[in-house]
Amino acid sequence: MPKDGRPNFLVIVADDLGFSDLQPYGGEIETPNIAKLAEEGLRMTGFHTAASCSPTRAMLLSGTDAHIAGLGAMAEWIRKVPELFQDHPGYEGYLNHRVAALPEILQDNGYWTMMSGKWHLGLKKELSPSARGFTKVLTTLPGAGNHFNSEPQLCGHEDDKPKALLRGNEGFWMRDDKFISGRDDLPKDFYSSNTFPDYFLDFMRGRNEEEKDKPFFGYLAFTAPHWPLQAPQETVEKYKGFDGSVADIIQIFAAIVDLIDVNVGRVVEYLRETGELDSTFIVIMSDNGAEGQLLEAVPILAGHTLKDKQGVIAPNFTTVMDVLPTFLELAGIQHPTPTFRGRQVAPVRGRSLVPFLKNPDDEKLQIYNSTDDIVGWEQTGVAAVRLGDWKAFFMPPPRGSGKWELYDLSMDLGEVHDLGESQPEKLAEMIAHYETYFQERGMFDSHAVYQSAPKKTEFPVDAHMKSYEQSSA
Repeated sequence: MPKDGRPNFLVIVADDLGFSDLQPYGGEIETPNIAKLAEEGLRMTGFHTAASCSPTRAMLLSGTDAHIAGLGAMAEWIRKVPELFQDHPGYEGYLNHRVAALPEILQDNGYWTMMSGKWHLGLKKELSPSARGFTKVLTTLPGAGNHFNSEPQLCGHEDDKPKALLRGNEGFWMRDDKFISGRDDLPKDFYSSNTFPDYFLDFMRGRNEEEKDKPFFGYLAFTAPHWPLQAPQETVEKYKGFDGSVADIIQIFAAIVDLIDVNVGRVVEYLRETGELDSTFIVIMSDNGAEGQLLEAVPILAGHTLKDKQGVIAPNFTTVMDVLPTFLELAGIQHPTPTFRGRQVAPVRGRSLVPFLKNPDDEKLQIYNSTDDIVGWEQTGVAAVRLGDWKAFFMPPPRGSGKWELYDLSMDLGEVHDLGESQPEKLAEMIAHYETYFQERGMFDSHAVYQSAPKKTEFPVDAHMKSYEQSSA
């Protein structure tokens, strides 16, 4: 227990992990360590994130909407048509400074902070984890990379050089506040789901006595099971014949998830050995579920300090924005709105889950009021709005119907029966709620303009790569 009695916080994020990929949610892949945590904590089946990686991460660390925090659109979209987004605050493509980041707030209030894994909230040093409140860092800055840290040697491209997304992350690794070489400075036996926890545990073991006396905030952000599907052969063999229809792909995916669980177990066991487990509030979540757009909820595991609330399955509607205000209340910290570190910052829009954590088996307890608490989502024209059990959803063609759809989630959690035609007044009400959300967040309709705009064939990250290669020569 930290000397001041405040809890430690540990957030573990998987990348593109689906709702039923874990054993506690009906999955067939072996995840005994996560299953044990589920038995000892809460399974929050009504937890919702954004539909994409970086918007979720921005909401997690800011406690507010991605359109306020800087990820109103994915950076990968913004870089293709930068002039479309440049005059719109909230569409910077990185975690902007109009929000106070969770590690910054905790760091300023006596917490020791560290992260290992995927950042995806800015590619420059001044936007990196160390600049946003993390004391110890091992990170890959972009949104994806080879899990074995290999650099593909591809031919047939312009100048025989792979496009930016295929060139690996060589210039985008950081240790603390310094860029490092992914080729030369990382372990030769690198595998993402093993190496990120290795560094995480090294940071924990390397704390001095003063740091050990402080409560800690740890952020372990796996890049798995995001593509490319890669796993050590010995783990793949464990799942041989797992699914005869697409055996190779499913075997590899199962192995990837298996290794996430193994390494979660390593971290939990370390905390158990050091006597810190019982004072650590652990959150395990996925950033956006399996690949999809606004069609899925993402389960979350929460607990370990909640000894009298073990094994509860809670369907109450909650969001990723709620993590920050929950942590702050548990730590006895006020959010620093309106001024933080000499700059104006936006207020939190998430809700503290502390009342819910005290009564997680009360399915009627509403963190978001069903009569007037509007929660919306939007990414490049794909939109949804939630009020109580009602959800309206819009996806433009060709992937969607091109019309607003309406679902009553109290009766149709799978969103199979569109009630838009049978309940036009309710649909109109929900669309009006979305328009309110749209205006309040300062959003703009980028989809049609984006579809018709000429796209850049290369990302501007090539300039960073060129600069990095020159400095490393």
